[in-house]
Amino acid sequence: MGYMTEADPDFERRLLALLTQGSCWIKLSGAYRVAKHKPLSSVAPWGRALVAARPDRLIWGSDWPHLPDGQRDTGEIVNLLADWAPDAEDRRVILVDGPERLFFS
Repeated sequence: MGYMTEADPDFERRLLALLTQGSCWIKLSGAYRVAKHKPLSSVAPWGRALVAARPDRLIWGSDWPHLPDGQRDTGEIVNLLADWAPDAEDRRVILVDGPERLFFS
């Protein structure tokens, strides 16, 4: 998710512009890194915005079992995808088509 920080209030807009242009790939599963000490729901608008912009340039890859914050529930992190990408086709693109293109094309 670009590892955005609150120190750069314009980061979200700039990263979304790169994504929209197709100039980058983003791994969505790092929500716990962005939320840090906040609930994972705090990054839901950002996750939805990324999916709405370019699901074909997003991938999902778990850091399990190496989560830096051992208090986070891996299942809770995985469940975010259904909320951010409610459309089954978008989830297929993120989970299957995107990684295939990124790593094997």
